[in-house]
Amino acid sequence: MDVTADFMPPTIEWYALSPYIALLAGALVLLLVGSLTPRWPRGWYAIVAATTAGSAAVLASLQFAALETEAARTLVKGTIAHDRFGLVAIIAVCFIVVMSAMTTSDAASQGAADTLEPYALMLTAALGAAVMVSANDLLAAFLGIEILSLSLYVLAASDRVTLKLQSGEGTKKLTAAGAITGGNKVYAAASGKVAATGSVVEGIAFETVTADGDFIEVLPGPSWAYSS
Repeated sequence: MDVTADFMPPTIEWYALSPYIALLAGALVLLLVGSLTPRWPRGWYAIVAATTAGSAAVLASLQFAALETEAARTLVKGTIAHDRFGLVAIIAVCFIVVMSAMTTSDAASQGAADTLEPYALMLTAALGAAVMVSANDLLAAFLGIEILSLSLYVLAASDRVTLKLQSGEGTKKLTAAGAITGGNKVYAAASGKVAATGSVVEGIAFETVTADGDFIEVLPGPSWAYSS
């Protein structure tokens, strides 16, 4: 018996996912290229981070404008919600990254060490925030929360010049505790959702049997989530 005969791969709308891809690509460029090359001139790390976040914001803005004529929908088999609220949140997150990168670069120009790690962590935190605010699936929400929180925890401990050993140890413990706590909360919510509906997708239809044996479809959440 071929268990993959009925498998239908999800349709991936790459353009709709482009803001997330841009943030991920920028973080990978900083981590990989920056790690394999000599130290970049002062300010270049910030320029790459700000340009990446700005590009993601522009892509999100174009998609926000396109939703004037297009219907809101979900992406990747209902994992990500593609609506105006999520796009506005992504634009706001990218704006914060641009401002943070510029202020960090300005502080580095006044004597602090200018390393690539803070800028890469800003982009990964922005990616986690973007996934979290657009998640239509509790597992996607979990991944977004974890990427965001872990990036911010490590970013808070990334000042290797002035950070004392005790503070660094405390940050590591906080990172582990935060990851476990956040995961437990989301998994608890996901368990309740699976028990009620048989799925972790937010707003998915589930059926209940009446006394007469009829099936009633209950559709919580916005109606556009079920249009596809």
